[in-house]
Amino acid sequence: YDVLTIAHVRFLKQARAAGDVLIVGVESDRRVSLFKGRLRPVNSISERIEVLMELECVDYVFVIDGKPTPELRQFYTRLYGQLKPDVLAVSEGDPHLEDRRAEIEAAGGRLWVAHRFEQGKSTTHVLQQVIRQNMSVPQMWYLSQPSLMLKPTTGETIRTGAGNECEQTPAAEPAYVQLS
Repeated sequence: YDVLTIAHVRFLKQARAAGDVLIVGVESDRRVSLFKGRLRPVNSISERIEVLMELECVDYVFVIDGKPTPELRQFYTRLYGQLKPDVLAVSEGDPHLEDRRAEIEAAGGRLWVAHRFEQGKSTTHVLQQVIRQNMSVPQMWYLSQPSLMLKPTTGETIRTGAGNECEQTPAAEPAYVQLS
């Protein structure tokens, strides 16, 4: 739920419709970075929790932290044993589908695949689309004070003055800037 998409909302609404209460597990910033790379998450864990809690279909949110280890799997088994959920909603393609099935069934619940993967609706796809659009469409920057800017498409540094506007023009091949 790094950048909430329509696919997330549909999944959460379907999951909520399967039961009386929806409790959502959200990956910590550390776990998102581990799985998605150092440029993720885009939104902090506190922001992601706040956004999820604003959705009418979400009742509770908890944070999932730590590396995927047998100890973490044991945590889920204990959690399901304490909460006694009727349904564990997962997405199609979940790499831990069979583990999750065994854990939820041991707690007396059932596994339910709440939605099918929607092509082009993942956070990664949305972010890639935003990057592609921003690298190929001219943009106007309005600045309130003098500054130096690096044009992302060319790598050219330009000086701007107060109130000036600078047009970003696309290059034949986008230039990427490595930030550390």
